[in-house]
Amino acid sequence: IIDSFKNLDGIGTPANRSHMRFCYDETNLYIYAECRLPAGKRPSARKLSRDADPWNDESLEILLSPYFDSGVYYQIVVNAAGSVFDKKWGRGVADGAGWNSGTLAKTSYRDGKWTMEASIPLKAIQAVRNGSIWRFQVYRNDFTAKLASSAFSPTITGKYHEPTQFGVLHFGKNGASITDLAVKDAFYDGWPIEASVLNRSTKPLKAKVTATVTSAKTTSS
Repeated sequence: IIDSFKNLDGIGTPANRSHMRFCYDETNLYIYAECRLPAGKRPSARKLSRDADPWNDESLEILLSPYFDSGVYYQIVVNAAGSVFDKKWGRGVADGAGWNSGTLAKTSYRDGKWTMEASIPLKAIQAVRNGSIWRFQVYRNDFTAKLASSAFSPTITGKYHEPTQFGVLHFGKNGASITDLAVKDAFYDGWPIEASVLNRSTKPLKAKVTATVTSAKTTSS
């Protein structure tokens, strides 16, 4: 479950709230999203054909990397009209635009929000099992707000294609769980790193955290 997004720079939260739920089976990753709008506003969605540029509309961008740190990831964009764009990115990818996720999406507008239901075939990316961990990111493009872009895991740089700043998607027995992993409020707090860890078991678990920080002058762990 994602109950809130953050501004792309990591400072503050967007004016219009977003809510998302995730679950999966052997075949698909399922996503449900609610995107709140200002009173009296309707979502703008002019791109109706597949693989157009729906990020210029009210839209959600989902980025998935089953290889975790390989630098290869998949982008799926769905606008408020239900149009889908998909592309494969990363090192060694020759024809990313030719990749087809097979994503099915349905959208609607009611009660001051637009909603999205989507199914993403896992065979187009990679099969999962209990315990699988992917890098994961969601962006919302909201042109009814002063700051149009928000993210689940803010990139700080203002750019979207920053796989090292993605969060984590964990496939567990009780469904897919989301973990935020990103550098926060860099300009004010000296590049602190925050992470959220979810324990779905009934027993306490020990966690070991190892971090390596590299700068132009020093490297420390």
